[in-house]
Amino acid sequence: MLKKTSILVFTALIFASSFGSAEVDTRVKWGGEYRLRTNVADNLDASSSEKQDDYFHRLILKGSMAPNDAVMVHFSLNLNQPLGSEAKRGFGGLESSDEGSSNDLQVLTAYGDWHLGSSFFLNFGRLDLNWGNEVLVSRNYDDQRPYSFDGLVFGYDSETFLFNAGTLRVGDLDRTQGPASTIDPDESAYFVSLDFKSFGRLLKTAEFFLLRIQSSNFSDVPNGISIDGSSLNRIGFSLGGEKGAFSYQADYVNLLGSYNSGQSAKAFMVHMNLGYNFGDKSPGRVYVVGHTDSGDDSGTSDVDEGYRPVYYNHHKYAGLMDILAWGNLTYYGLGFDLQYKGHTDFKVQALRFSLTDESLGPNSISYLGYGGGTDFISEAVSTNSNGENVSALGTELDVMIKRNFTSKAYIELILGAFITDDYFEAYGRKNPIYSLRLSTGFSF
Repeated sequence: MLKKTSILVFTALIFASSFGSAEVDTRVKWGGEYRLRTNVADNLDASSSEKQDDYFHRLILKGSMAPNDAVMVHFSLNLNQPLGSEAKRGFGGLESSDEGSSNDLQVLTAYGDWHLGSSFFLNFGRLDLNWGNEVLVSRNYDDQRPYSFDGLVFGYDSETFLFNAGTLRVGDLDRTQGPASTIDPDESAYFVSLDFKSFGRLLKTAEFFLLRIQSSNFSDVPNGISIDGSSLNRIGFSLGGEKGAFSYQADYVNLLGSYNSGQSAKAFMVHMNLGYNFGDKSPGRVYVVGHTDSGDDSGTSDVDEGYRPVYYNHHKYAGLMDILAWGNLTYYGLGFDLQYKGHTDFKVQALRFSLTDESLGPNSISYLGYGGGTDFISEAVSTNSNGENVSALGTELDVMIKRNFTSKAYIELILGAFITDDYFEAYGRKNPIYSLRLSTGFSF
């Protein structure tokens, strides 16, 4: 405890001294983004004609202040609100708890950026992070409420490599919320990464990383934070490059450690993308993608083989409808990307999903739920009417069109269809799910 306190005091003193030497004409910059989005879904539960539509707008205000060349302070505020919420009218008696919380202007990021010479840097506060090609840690900027992380990151950035090492406080509870034997229940993360830059086009990205999450033993945690006494290490790499017209991206994570239950963790995730690039004036790319992450085999009671992702970019991976999530998930597919005249992006892809381990029960699959909340999977079963294991989840078809304007405005349309297969049809979930998502906004 004393060691952690000393580090924080030392950082604060240096930060304060940097401000003490600041020039009077502090440089201040402002910016931000406004976005209006609608989600429309048909056959939301995959068994009836249930429909859902919602409308959200999001305002993110960004700012930075630089008292001198060594120190800069960054912050951003996020207003996220469903249209139609009573909270905007001030009718306190009509507000629900959800409406009240969604109407808040929240601090998204607030951190100091201190440069020590030309290469060393130190970031501390509520941070905006992307690690491991976003298969490990991502800001998830597509969400209504993007992720941010409280902690400290030290780094060295040169022409040949980028080194990062840091610590994050993932969860911190009051001592009265834990059992009597727990003095201060919390959950902390420690991170080291090394990103090489100088291997040429064949290996344009080569990042190796280690993320360790250490948790106190506490089972009833507010806000969905799981603190179960686990000690988990995620070790992996992200590699990417080009050779002629071909390009590739390969990501791997090995999950090792132990849980409070006494089980040891032994799981993995592999993601591959291989494409062919063509065109100069309107560059396009056709690609194949493959992904698998392990499921827990109930036959090995002393080992948990289920892969548990942390803060990866779930909109970038596993389909644009945001229905399925990593965890006992395998999929493969084809896609095509096109950028027309530098202002219009087009994407079409088809993904085929299945369970990695078909012997697991109905709770073996992770889900996001369309729009981030609806669980049409909760009543699905793992065997068909003949008692046979089934693993085929379904096929998702996505089409995305985004038009960028010179005024920094954009409009984006995503159309999706999820066609269920054996896993859901065993419980009568046979109808396709259709979705439309329209977003428009501008930056300033």
